[in-house]
Amino acid sequence: PRLEFNNNHRLFFSPDNPELLAFNKLERTFSKNDTLNLVIAPANEQVFTPETLALVAEVTTAAWQIPFTSRVDSLTNFQHTEGVGDDLVVRDLLAEPALDIAPESLQKLRAIALAEPLINGSLVRDDARVTAVNVIVQLPRQDEAHEVPAVAAAARQIARDVEERHPGTRVYLTGLVMMDNAFAEASRGDMRS
Repeated sequence: PRLEFNNNHRLFFSPDNPELLAFNKLERTFSKNDTLNLVIAPANEQVFTPETLALVAEVTTAAWQIPFTSRVDSLTNFQHTEGVGDDLVVRDLLAEPALDIAPESLQKLRAIALAEPLINGSLVRDDARVTAVNVIVQLPRQDEAHEVPAVAAAARQIARDVEERHPGTRVYLTGLVMMDNAFAEASRGDMRS
């Protein structure tokens, strides 16, 4: 009756583990958050198309509804700084509606994204075949047995919705939250057999 699942990866380390102690200190100094990544692989393997960018914008908006989300980063909402005369202009990288984007704007967007170190290799692969929506989650850690699965379930629902509406497009889920959830799911699966 006291059997329970704990989705916290810290359980795999002893309390005096040097790496865990350093990680805990880092979190106390800066912030304590977990990551969730929705990796979008369009059927045509081209991120920089109006349709794929519109999809990225949709997933970015949907990701804000995932429980405990504190930040969402993607190609569409990346804060790009540009010099215009004597002014610095900061705005979303994709300021215009994605489906209405002009071909020359699309090429400029691609060039900016692939030249930006904070995007290339993080939010988009250097060959521009896949892109990610990165979600920062602030778990209260009061009831991890329910918090982590709630985040995973919401992310899986977004992935299912995208894949149903866009045949051939795949959404892969990764990140610390999905790893923590996998531990509990694997344990439950093992107990059934």
